[in-house]
Amino acid sequence: MRVYIEPDPDYDGDLAPGDVVEYLDSRVARDADPAEVEVVENVPQTDTGKTDEKALRERNDADGGTAE
Repeated sequence: MRVYIEPDPDYDGDLAPGDVVEYLDSRVARDADPAEVEVVENVPQTDTGKTDEKALRERNDADGGTAE
């Protein structure tokens, strides 16, 4: 599973993928731990403001499509 993280614009620190994995490790079920974390400037949204999962799947496929 690949997760896409959009940092809060007011956050001044560094956001590393390893930090996200470490944070989630004790907070989500083991089978929900992400295999990959990608920090993006903007998570794509549909016209109704929901996460555009189709655009994220296409992005994943374009990047090699290894994460599910």
